[in-house]
Amino acid sequence: MGVCVALLAVGCGSVRTGSLGHSGTSAASSEAAGGGGQANPAAAAASLARGHWSVLEASPLGGRQGPVVAWTGTELLEIGGTEGNTVPGDGAAFDPADGRWRRIAPAPVPVGTAAASVWTGSRLFVFGGQLLSDETRPGPAALYDPASDSWVVTATAPFGKGLHQPVAVWTGRLVVVAGVEGSRVAVASYDPADGRWRRQDPPLPAAHAALGIAMVATADRVIVWSLWGRMRQTGPNMFTGYAGIDVRAFAGGRWRNVTGGWPQRQVVPPPLFTGRQILVPPGQIWCGACPHPFGGLPGFLADPRTLRITRLPRGPLDDTDPVMVWTGGAALAINPDSEIGGPANVRPGDMAVWDPASGRWRRLPGAPRPLQDDATPFWTGRELLALATDGALLSFAR
Repeated sequence: MGVCVALLAVGCGSVRTGSLGHSGTSAASSEAAGGGGQANPAAAAASLARGHWSVLEASPLGGRQGPVVAWTGTELLEIGGTEGNTVPGDGAAFDPADGRWRRIAPAPVPVGTAAASVWTGSRLFVFGGQLLSDETRPGPAALYDPASDSWVVTATAPFGKGLHQPVAVWTGRLVVVAGVEGSRVAVASYDPADGRWRRQDPPLPAAHAALGIAMVATADRVIVWSLWGRMRQTGPNMFTGYAGIDVRAFAGGRWRNVTGGWPQRQVVPPPLFTGRQILVPPGQIWCGACPHPFGGLPGFLADPRTLRITRLPRGPLDDTDPVMVWTGGAALAINPDSEIGGPANVRPGDMAVWDPASGRWRRLPGAPRPLQDDATPFWTGRELLALATDGALLSFAR
């Protein structure tokens, strides 16, 4: 548990929609996304260092805020998001083989900013997102089948209240959706085989009011991180803050407390499962409403069985809360901010690669246009595809 004392209430470690300190859904590894198998780490990092950016055909959806973006193994899908004061559910698919976009069937359910989504291997699952407010309203999810260009709507998800920060993972058999419902962590699984939902909340201390959530599916279990915090006034203009992270693992129909020695003074940005380890991107400290020095904390690797941590060396983009993408042999860090400002010598769209073989970071060419803050880039096995704020599709290839 973290404890801090603050004179007045000065915010720190702010939680962005979608996770513990980061926006959007987690960027899938190439294995999880269905494209590009395991590569030689040294060769992957070396070839990426010789990569370059290209501007491809613009999306027919134009500039959107927070659309769902997913890689199917052969196509990039873009669905929903917000456009001005509307939440259109239309979508499009990009085929790298011919470099063209095509319109797809519109979603039958609202797909707002920061919707939870995950590729199941054959269909794209989407649920909720912010609908011009700060929460996902109760309702059904939907699954899109690219082969038939059709949607199937699920039964209403078993969330009784508006769900904040929804995230989704695929276990190989079930879709698991988690979020913050009021002040508690809410979790439900959906079985595409029988079309049924099941509510499965983790047992957490009543005093640990949830502020944010992160989740990952490993080879044999689902792990959920819950950030909690509270402030108590302890004197005139003085507050004491209490905060921490509860870690729970779900397998075999049961939750286990696996918090152990997990770091308690920093948030958990969207983690990635590489097939061997959990990769946690650089993040921030969290101490409630207290001042703290500017600057991000380095990312780290966690053993999926023991959660034992191995710290990464400090990277050139750590202070930007970068989005990270696993290529199968290296980790790409991308500064998602579309506005100029922040750390010196870092601009919107800047990128770096971490080589697991050498343990070193290396700067890469930055994107030629500002990227969408909350549209996850994806590695296809051959290139990185990322949407720009104006709707252009950008490619970084070896």
